[in-house]
Amino acid sequence: MKRITLDIHHPAPAALAEIAGRFLEGSVVAYPSDTVYGLGCAMLAAKAVDRIYQLKGRDSGNPLLLLASTPSEALGLANQLAPSAIRLADRYWPGPLTLIVHAGSQVPPALVGPLGTVAVRCPGPLFLRRLIEMVGQPITSTSANFTGGLHALDADAVLSTFANGIDVVVDGGPSSDHLPTTIVNVLGEPEIVRQGSLDVEFGG
Repeated sequence: MKRITLDIHHPAPAALAEIAGRFLEGSVVAYPSDTVYGLGCAMLAAKAVDRIYQLKGRDSGNPLLLLASTPSEALGLANQLAPSAIRLADRYWPGPLTLIVHAGSQVPPALVGPLGTVAVRCPGPLFLRRLIEMVGQPITSTSANFTGGLHALDADAVLSTFANGIDVVVDGGPSSDHLPTTIVNVLGEPEIVRQGSLDVEFGG
């Protein structure tokens, strides 16, 4: 396991390139996200996706969400969009809002829910969007903890949980928030699935 220290406000290009390369090699990477630390891999790294389910003890029927570098890329992972999805994306992205949408054909089956859905987000931190752009495909995200366990708020907490079970931990300092992102189902009329760090208004 390798620990990479990163100034998330002024990230060194070489460090970002190294992290992007590890994603493309099929590594499982822990990294700072909008709120708590996340655990992920490249969207198309099927073996790494399976490892994350196993590491977390997570049911594969509860798929990992996907992070994209731009709002349009995130919405492009859906095969159809309700007006509420576009409205909420315009209002809150980039930011700590995850939307549940109908999965498009480019989403791997292991990341599609039982009802044909996928959870997507365009994250707020600029370094993370730059990193995803360098990877050249969306990356998966889930909180860096065992399912049902406490959220990891810094790199040390990630390491104490997973030890050598992951390949890379990106140490970007303490989390900006102790709550995860807010999740909204936008298959039809918007519905809050998980209230997190963001208070969402559904009005026009």
